Amino acid sequence: MVGQILNVESIFTPPKKPNGDYKFTNVHSGELKDFAYIDETTSKRISLLQDENGKYMADPIGGAGRNIGLTGTTPKNYRPQIPLPQPKPRRPSLLISEQARLTPVQVSR
Repeated sequence: MVGQILNVESIFTPPKKPNGDYKFTNVHSGELKDFAYIDETTSKRISLLQDENGKYMADPIGGAGRNIGLTGTTPKNYRPQIPLPQPKPRRPSLLISEQARLTPVQVSR
């Protein structure tokens, strides 16, 4: 965590070809509006941060700013940014999209 922002970093690794090289991949996440964490104390859904122009704070952004775009032949980091959770719970549930939920995720300050 940096300041008042929770940086969630994950790595996407493309599948490999029989010769061991990575295959070219063009993958996009679900809609950024669906990324969130659930504050287990209040049961509130906390969405990604947006800048003053309404652009979601995530990297790399693809799909006209609506999702995370992972294109190429190498592993890629992707980083959505979420407002800092309260000190408790220490393990909020993280929603990547309506289809994916990571629970629990360790939070350290």
